[in-house]
Amino acid sequence: MKRRVVPGGILALSLAVVLLAAAASTASAATEYHFRLFEKQSFQGLTGAAGEVFRYKGKMFDPKDRGNRVGSDRGRCKILREDAVAKCEGTIHLNGEIGGLGDIEYRGTWRQGVDTFNVVGGTDDFAGATGETGFRNLVKRGHPDERFWPRLMTTWDLLVP
Repeated sequence: MKRRVVPGGILALSLAVVLLAAAASTASAATEYHFRLFEKQSFQGLTGAAGEVFRYKGKMFDPKDRGNRVGSDRGRCKILREDAVAKCEGTIHLNGEIGGLGDIEYRGTWRQGVDTFNVVGGTDDFAGATGETGFRNLVKRGHPDERFWPRLMTTWDLLVP
């Protein structure tokens, strides 16, 4: 009777060790996301006074096919100083065509020459995301046709547990 219990116990223990090792390796694996998006933004309530809060929203497009909308962006900024320093936070939603499916949350301080924000979380494919997003304005200030401003190219470098 003891001979049957001991081999069965060893088999059960071995199986438990294998399952725990597989679960630990899956749980600790992280996914990296690197992608670019083209964005058309609009602003509400932007005059530039210190203490002012303004909102923005954007439509996200595939940079290779700017007619293909793949998500949206929305956020708010509070102007800290009149020399263009603002504290911002926002959320981008992607439909799964580029990068993944879900929301990405970001925040940071914008100032002249600083074009990155920190990624601070997300949902669905981006749950627990960290990293950063950067943006580059594609149309220079002073462009004769203001309806073309701003047009941004955004980059996303994420690590998702």
